[in-house]
Amino acid sequence: MAAAPPKSAAGPVKLCVGECRPELRAQSSQLYSFAPSMLALTPGRGPESGGTKVTIVGENLGAGSAAIVLFGNQTCELYSLSVDRAAAPGSLAFEYIEDPTVQRVEPLWSIAR
Repeated sequence: MAAAPPKSAAGPVKLCVGECRPELRAQSSQLYSFAPSMLALTPGRGPESGGTKVTIVGENLGAGSAAIVLFGNQTCELYSLSVDRAAAPGSLAFEYIEDPTVQRVEPLWSIAR
């Protein structure tokens, strides 16, 4: 997973109160830019077939109107996005490992009712 989100262009902060009608809109006179950065990724590996729930920690991840997470060219389903002040330095890596296989089942019998 590359930790290089696209840079955001500077722009004004826009605010709507209630309905976003022209008379209820405000816009800042200053320009702002928020560059997302990823600090941690857990767990660091999961099966090739997918299904691993991954937590990404970073700064300014909520900047912008939509959050999109990709592993390579595979889009991930976003379950939740929360903002806090957590920080965890380090490089990010995610390793795809071979899917697990069932080698033995015990007991080999069951009682049906």
